[in-house]
Amino acid sequence: MFAKAICICRWLPESPRWLLVKGRFDEILKVFIQRAAKVNHVSGKLNWFKQQLEELKQTNILVASDAQPQSFVNILKTGILLKRLLAMCYSWCMASMTYYMFIFNTTELGGDIYKYYAIGAGLEIIVNFFTIFLMTRFGRRRPLFVFSFLLGVVCIVCGTIPRTLNLGIAILCFALLGRMAIAAVMCLIFVYAAELFPTFARGSCIAICGCSLRIGGMLAPQVIYLGGLVSPEFPYIIVAVMMILIGVIAIFLPETFGRSLPNTIEEAVDIQNQIEGSEPKMDESETISTITEQQEKLVVTTSNCDTKC
Repeated sequence: MFAKAICICRWLPESPRWLLVKGRFDEILKVFIQRAAKVNHVSGKLNWFKQQLEELKQTNILVASDAQPQSFVNILKTGILLKRLLAMCYSWCMASMTYYMFIFNTTELGGDIYKYYAIGAGLEIIVNFFTIFLMTRFGRRRPLFVFSFLLGVVCIVCGTIPRTLNLGIAILCFALLGRMAIAAVMCLIFVYAAELFPTFARGSCIAICGCSLRIGGMLAPQVIYLGGLVSPEFPYIIVAVMMILIGVIAIFLPETFGRSLPNTIEEAVDIQNQIEGSEPKMDESETISTITEQQEKLVVTTSNCDTKC
């Protein structure tokens, strides 16, 4: 698997947005623009791309000496971004634990466990498409809040239903509803986390969140085991509290829908400032805004040009 990943990376082009942030303009022209122009048969516009890239290069030179160092360490030194990273790590961990707990508890539903597992997998596919639609209409924060609280309520109901009652169908319906809700939550946090951090550190932040995701997967069997020692309702109550806490955290996160992906720390912090109605805390906010608009223009144009690549 590792060898396959190395071979694939050898042929994948680097992200043009990341190259812009790093100031590697020559690689953008050589690796991305020229390749996109050749594949899409628009070589006649290559000079226009070169002109736009040169203008952007000259603009970046004007502010390069005053720019804040862009490294992952600066994410940890920035209070707002560090809080977001911790919030996302917690959300990914608890969502993973809840997801696998619902899967492992399929055996408690009775009947044909293979049929119930297949039904749950099919519902996940439908929910993922539905969640994408919700994100384009209501953003990220509100759907995450709603699905997290819905999942918390479902877990409370599943945990409080007496096992002595013959309510197999009701428990099955709530279990499938919970699986649909956790599928929506995971779909939301995957997209949300990528939009909260600047380009130069986005991959590192997602990698840390991915580590917390695996930790949650390892915790799921332990929580179920504790349920056997304490009571069958114990895992559901724990998960309910954790998921409701994710919904509470979502209230304090900025909405990223309709905003450009941040390229620098200043732009990432400014997402929060826009929500709170304060002014951007940058000495050269107007200059940086101009650079961002030019970067967005170039990235969008080259992305459209590389549609068939």
